[in-house]
Amino acid sequence: MREQQATKTHDFAELCVALQQKGTMKDPTTGYTIEPTDELMAAQAFFLFIAGVEPSATGMFFTLYELARHPEIQNKLLEEVDEVFKRCDDNPTYEAVVEMSYLDMVLDESMRVHPAIGNLVRRCTKDGGVLPAGQIRVEKGTVIHIPVYALHHDPKYYPEPEKFIPERFSEEGKRNIKNYTYMPFGDGHRICIGMRFARLQVKTGLLHLLRHFRVQTRDARTPIRYGKLPVQVRPTNIDLQFVPRTSK
Repeated sequence: MREQQATKTHDFAELCVALQQKGTMKDPTTGYTIEPTDELMAAQAFFLFIAGVEPSATGMFFTLYELARHPEIQNKLLEEVDEVFKRCDDNPTYEAVVEMSYLDMVLDESMRVHPAIGNLVRRCTKDGGVLPAGQIRVEKGTVIHIPVYALHHDPKYYPEPEKFIPERFSEEGKRNIKNYTYMPFGDGHRICIGMRFARLQVKTGLLHLLRHFRVQTRDARTPIRYGKLPVQVRPTNIDLQFVPRTSK
């Protein structure tokens, strides 16, 4: 049906049709080729949604946790939330959500302190690779683990890394962030295909929650314990309380 449709919808299905019309896909870096079959497109759609569920829920939880720990930051964000609802007549638009700059800063800093994925795994596909730090040769087939959590907490890149400071991700602050030191969604050719979708659903969820509730926690000073999971960073001993807002 989409192949016969004349109007543009700018969604995932349209992207899949466009890829199929272009024919064989080839990675210019590795030379790897793959055919955009219906089965492959269906698998990508399935992965887009499944991969975005658990990490997005974790991202929302940690953002709410940090807001509960920092009431002054929560108050500032609530002002932005209320302004969006007022400007959009209680029906926030896609554009309004995307343009929420302070929510972006809060979410980015939360994903720095608490990345949903603690490490990334990449396999070298060609011989002759050399890591610039230390000039280490990497042979084809070598599996490399990238310590995302450690990078995000390295004081060399983020002074006082355990502090929650949304202003690190202001327009000015982002100029100080070095390449490949902030990777909550990965980076490069294998960056998360659901990044925009995940950010939109997390921001929208936070927007509607914070419209109706303040968030508190009794565990603001509790050292976080994490589940023993191979990739995900998920807390096991933190609780939140939602308090209805009496006025908006």
